[in-house]
Amino acid sequence: MAALSKSIPHSCYEIGHTWHPRCSAAILHITQGALAESLRIYSTLYLIAAILRKRKLHYYLHKLLPEILQSTSFLTANGSLYIVCFCILRKAKFQEHPYPVSAMAYAVDSGSHSSRD
Repeated sequence: MAALSKSIPHSCYEIGHTWHPRCSAAILHITQGALAESLRIYSTLYLIAAILRKRKLHYYLHKLLPEILQSTSFLTANGSLYIVCFCILRKAKFQEHPYPVSAMAYAVDSGSHSSRD
């Protein structure tokens, strides 16, 4: 348990995205991969489900594509925002604090005191 509260003195490049040192390039790479895979997965899944449910032509023309795009965008956002948040938290130096939430609360609290004076 004590090991979990220790800070990790490594950058997000060394821990999160080891294939490229720049966060922006790694985020772009993750987003492209997540978009391609989720589009492949959901287009196949929704098409098979529509065929098995014997949907009418109206569904294929008007509803299938929006459903595929909605699910694809959700999965792509999850994949890319994970690495975005990871890099932001590492750059914000939360690794120096054992409890990031308390460090963030301290930063917000100390900022509010200085504005009152």
